[in-house]
Amino acid sequence: MSMRVGEIAKTVEGEIVLLPEKADEVAESLMLGAISPESAVNYFQRKTGKAVIAAGDRPDIQLAALETSTACLVITDGQKPRPIVRARAEDQGVPLIVTALATMPAVEKLEAVFGVRKCDGQK
Repeated sequence: MSMRVGEIAKTVEGEIVLLPEKADEVAESLMLGAISPESAVNYFQRKTGKAVIAAGDRPDIQLAALETSTACLVITDGQKPRPIVRARAEDQGVPLIVTALATMPAVEKLEAVFGVRKCDGQK
């Protein structure tokens, strides 16, 4: 299953705040950024071309996701990306989506559309 970045933004009732011109790029899977910072990069390296969903107060996890092949980063809780996250995403060419939804409601909405039982993440 896959989903376009623009569809992801619409599904989570969010906005593409960086690189909206990449709305037609495809994310092939979902990963939840609910892990320890120490193991984040290794965890995110498991999949390429993924959408990563991370809480707005976790720039450490957001940056770790951006160190790997990421199609887009969904930042939850209505928090704007920190300048360092925005700069890294721009350097990597990764669109950023911001949603007012909390992390788990955003995951649930995306899981329903992706047609998977559980997002690949630790809960």
